[in-house]
Amino acid sequence: MASACELNQEDDPLGPSNDTPPSIEELKAVEDIPVLDDKGVGRPFKSLYSGPESSGRVLVIFARHFLCGSCSKYTKFLSEEASPEKIAPSNTSIVIIGSGVPEVIKMYIEKTGCKHPVYVEPTGKLFEGLGMITTSVEGPAKDYASESTTYYFFQSLFNLIRGLLAGYPVTKVGKANQQGGEFMFEGGEEARMVTWCHRMRGSRDHTPTEKILKVIFPEN
Repeated sequence: MASACELNQEDDPLGPSNDTPPSIEELKAVEDIPVLDDKGVGRPFKSLYSGPESSGRVLVIFARHFLCGSCSKYTKFLSEEASPEKIAPSNTSIVIIGSGVPEVIKMYIEKTGCKHPVYVEPTGKLFEGLGMITTSVEGPAKDYASESTTYYFFQSLFNLIRGLLAGYPVTKVGKANQQGGEFMFEGGEEARMVTWCHRMRGSRDHTPTEKILKVIFPEN
């Protein structure tokens, strides 16, 4: 089992990542936390990555909030370059989890064209239990989020206005300072573990696209 993500952190202004996979005890503590679909129907978090219907490998992407412009670009990238059809041969699936309310899931899918299942965990307990932090630090530009801070401010504002006009509860998309991350679950049906993870340290700190594709397609 990998003990940490192998991101290059030399001269990284955000400092070192806490990318140690959660322990068995930490997973046990969060496995029954409900995640909700767009209709508000709940299911235990564990059911997303274990059981007879799950893929051999499940990559869970935690988005910051559903108005975040950089997270939206990351989701769009994954839907295009790691679509369900492309990742099926590697026995892998991807799940997106946000921190808002169920009513904003449809808005997020419309905005990003997301082809992967999307859920929410409104309480923040799942994010906290898996070690994801809250901070207002932005961090340096990444390959999926190379535009300026001003660009993302107006992008989020545009998404807010568009959501309001469409009747979505855009004030309930999740906490603005919530950070996300990526967690790869692998193993037997009833003994799934996180074999690799990355926790964001700032609002543009999802795993770089080249790296995440190597995680998704290890044979390439």
